[in-house]
Amino acid sequence: MRGRAERGRDHPGAPAGAGAASEARRTQIDQSITALRATRIESVNDYNSKAAQEHRAPFRDKDLPYRLDAAAEKTACTD
Repeated sequence: MRGRAERGRDHPGAPAGAGAASEARRTQIDQSITALRATRIESVNDYNSKAAQEHRAPFRDKDLPYRLDAAAEKTACTD
């Protein structure tokens, strides 16, 4: 089976150059990925900060992790 880029290239209704992303589009995608990663790291740091606050301990769910790893490829809050 051919990939999405190959299918788009010879699709009857596809615009010229539809098979490959332009440099501008690649830059836009890279910027979006960078922004998503930064938002994830910020969210993990916020979670860790709040989880470490002593006054929140009575309200912490026993099934949630005490700390998340911002460098981990995946983050799971449930088993």
